[in-house]
Amino acid sequence: MNLKILKMIFFAIVIIAMFAVPALMIRKGEEVLDKGSIYIFKAAPADPYDYFRGRYVNIRIEKNYVTVPPDATLDFEPNEPVYAGIKTGNDGFAYFDSLSKTVPENGDYVKVHFSYRDKDKVYLLIPFNQFFMNEKLAPEAERVVREALMKRKDSCVIKLRVHNDTAVIEELLINNIPIKEYILSLQKSGQKK
Repeated sequence: MNLKILKMIFFAIVIIAMFAVPALMIRKGEEVLDKGSIYIFKAAPADPYDYFRGRYVNIRIEKNYVTVPPDATLDFEPNEPVYAGIKTGNDGFAYFDSLSKTVPENGDYVKVHFSYRDKDKVYLLIPFNQFFMNEKLAPEAERVVREALMKRKDSCVIKLRVHNDTAVIEELLINNIPIKEYILSLQKSGQKK
């Protein structure tokens, strides 16, 4: 009898965990979208596929590094979690301005991973690199983004929300228009689908 009760309790815990973990992940993302600060990064995407979540536009942040003095000593290991401070430049675009092993006391920051150092630049592995879209629109989004970037480098940007150490992509914009609206307007005007 005790073994049967223990099995039932274990089964109940597993079922609760199956629902609780995704719910907590969604809740954290929604909290960032509700409370987070907005930053705009220049982007360069591609179009891969995730079997569980569908199509997404893979986004590469143009300035995925922090500039450091060439003689600065850094004791980061490859793939080590670090905190990158975020600032907005005079041009209105965000960039990473500092790195720390501990949570910064001031300003917005995101948890990233150290990749490597090349002279005066420390490159980062950034966790916000996927913008999920309708499966039918994602391949078209990649084409549209590439064309926009060939015409003008700053025409494709990421609108990012940052709260505590978490960042969530709120929107991918082409010429300041959300990508979905931009694609639909092209389709309505009869341009290449």
